[in-house]
Amino acid sequence: MLVLVIFDQPGYTVTALPNDKKLRGFRIADTEGNATDFFIDPATARVMKYLIPYNGYTFGTENSKFKEFEGVLIPMNFTQRIEMPAGAFFAEYKVKDARLNQPIGDDVFAIQ
Repeated sequence: MLVLVIFDQPGYTVTALPNDKKLRGFRIADTEGNATDFFIDPATARVMKYLIPYNGYTFGTENSKFKEFEGVLIPMNFTQRIEMPAGAFFAEYKVKDARLNQPIGDDVFAIQ
């Protein structure tokens, strides 16, 4: 997702990808050939899926449900995947509770 912040800097190119179902796709690539494929819901302009091919593997995240908490959009249901020559592996996540700006103790940052 960080590449979305720097895509307009020199050395990055943005190209269109074929749509994936109802999602609009585009690729951001650097001069070394590293790329990230993004798929956007045209109705909400949210990133619903992104894929990162690297050394014969594909790492990806697909968001299926979002909820807003105190003005922050949180993915509540999402799937992460790793595709490799041996097969694809998936992990599904469902967020039960999200809390923002909760007080924490100073000992959270203590090195033990």
